[in-house]
Amino acid sequence: MQIRSSALGAVLAIAFLCCVPPQALAQQNTPVVAVGEIQSSYANWDTATVQTALESALSKTRKFTIMERGRLDQLLQERGLSVAGIADGNASLGGFSGVDYLLYGRVMDASFASENMIIMTQCKATVGLDVRTVDVNTGEIRFSESVRVSDVIASGGGDQNPCRGVTAASFTDLGSQAAEAVAEKLTIALFPVKLVRVVNDEVYLNYGAPFLVPGDYMKVVTLGEGFVDPDTGEVLGADEEESGLLLVRDVRPKYSIADVVYRYSPAMEVGDVAMKLRGSEAKSVQRMLANIEKAEAKQRRDCKNAQKRESRQCSRNVAGDKCLRAQDNVARMCG
Repeated sequence: MQIRSSALGAVLAIAFLCCVPPQALAQQNTPVVAVGEIQSSYANWDTATVQTALESALSKTRKFTIMERGRLDQLLQERGLSVAGIADGNASLGGFSGVDYLLYGRVMDASFASENMIIMTQCKATVGLDVRTVDVNTGEIRFSESVRVSDVIASGGGDQNPCRGVTAASFTDLGSQAAEAVAEKLTIALFPVKLVRVVNDEVYLNYGAPFLVPGDYMKVVTLGEGFVDPDTGEVLGADEEESGLLLVRDVRPKYSIADVVYRYSPAMEVGDVAMKLRGSEAKSVQRMLANIEKAEAKQRRDCKNAQKRESRQCSRNVAGDKCLRAQDNVARMCG
């Protein structure tokens, strides 16, 4: 399976959030998001499963309250607004009380491709999902992303077409995967994983299961001043300074505990952001740490051997040249 992310570019689903009593919202103090109908460029594919997957994935992050769909439809009807109008930027977002973020977008790709693997063929399905999230209070675009998910769904002999007979139902799982990727990226964009406690080589993070799992590698960065596109209001990013690498060891429902496996020059502090590493980045970190461990093991062996030579040479003549050279060697190997 491949997950690729690019700049955004379209329209789609609306997401709002509530259907929870005001008292409960005040206690939770979580922003309200809503997921409405997911639009699609492909008429034969019902994208309701993508909408449901988005709601479920956002809920699992424990960072949002999700508005019930019927409540969103009611709000749109009361204000005389439409999904198309909002997506096209032709409708005012004013009057949406109790809603913080609006998620909208479109399924831009839902396709099959037959690939020849010399001795066999395989059918690869791809789903592409473009989304934007708007801060309802300010009209600022807080998040824009294009997520593409691919996977092999069928295979056959070298002279066969494995995509023959494949239906749109095969997109269901990929649509859910794309929705989960969007939910994770949105959550991280609005509520980054942060260090909430730092004790020597042990770090506590403000995310737990199922967002993080034991064995996840995290890159810790200190964020500087942010910068915004003056034309669109989109938050483009912020200056980053890496301070170290973490390995998640223990995951609880609301927080996780990680070990510091590598440090850079700036010290890690409470409030620093931790970014999950995936795929090639995680493998690269694993290789780097393995090489560091090999180098440190070699240094320990060289130091121990140098100390043995020093003991032999200096036991004979502590003031002799061989003893002095052996002592210098220990200082170099064990320093």
